[in-house]
Amino acid sequence: MKTILIGFGDISSKHIEVLNELNCEIVGIFSRDYAYAKLEGKKLGITKIFQTIEEAMTLDCDFFVIMTSAEHNCNVLKQFIPLKKPILIEKPVGFSSQELDDVIKFNKNFSTPVMVGANRRFYSIFHLALDYLTSKNLKINSIYVEAPERLSDISKEKFSSNTKKHWMFVNSIHCIDIIRFFSGDIETISSFSNPSELAFNAIGVSKKNIKFMYNSNWLSPGTWSVTIYADNTRIVFNPLENCKIFTKDSVKEIIPSEKDIKFKPGFYFQLKHFLENVVMKNQFIWPCSDLDDHKKSLELIEKIYPDHITIN
Repeated sequence: MKTILIGFGDISSKHIEVLNELNCEIVGIFSRDYAYAKLEGKKLGITKIFQTIEEAMTLDCDFFVIMTSAEHNCNVLKQFIPLKKPILIEKPVGFSSQELDDVIKFNKNFSTPVMVGANRRFYSIFHLALDYLTSKNLKINSIYVEAPERLSDISKEKFSSNTKKHWMFVNSIHCIDIIRFFSGDIETISSFSNPSELAFNAIGVSKKNIKFMYNSNWLSPGTWSVTIYADNTRIVFNPLENCKIFTKDSVKEIIPSEKDIKFKPGFYFQLKHFLENVVMKNQFIWPCSDLDDHKKSLELIEKIYPDHITIN
């Protein structure tokens, strides 16, 4: 299958590795930094480098991969939706659920298959942990998410003021989306966030009656971690790419799949799922996130982070 890459930033190399592994031909690249894309594209054997988005829209392909900066995702996506070719787009699609809703309404005229990149939903260790619970006939009772942010990273000059203001959509979404991955859609939530202290806390319960707690302090160091609680069982992902299962009698380490070791975790299985289901069949099957599902994660962010944040 043939694809065109829209955007050529830091994450593009991770996508390209997997595209090559799955025998997808990259027939062209569009980047705002034309000179850089031309230089790097030559190394990859990609000779068609577009100077404008309009040029990229004229070349035939089977699907697009959009990797533009977060603040441009909505506008770029709207340009490609009318082509009706399947799209895999990096998250977030918009800095509010309302902004995304405008895209959803726009797409009703075209029904273009759009899958939002949520690579952590495809972590092999997440699915192996769920398989373990199923094998033991156990159900998740509650989830605890610890999601510190590094203020020093957010404050870097390479990020625009708009990106910094919406950092919870740009970066915190990774952990917040995991809540929905494990618990399903949210029934109720109470936020105890204090934006002035850069401390964000929430508790809630899903429609599956799974309780969750979210804690993010932007002034304390640490790694992202998720803990799942079931009867007589605790499963800890700390950092998220590692997994240990604790029972009263043992500690079991879950080893990631070979593909999650070879490539950026989740990327191989995410693209494979996209090709097999969205591109080939136009089907959105769990755990993939389409635009409607993505909107639910943005709405959850808005409830946890009730006010915008100013980062200098």
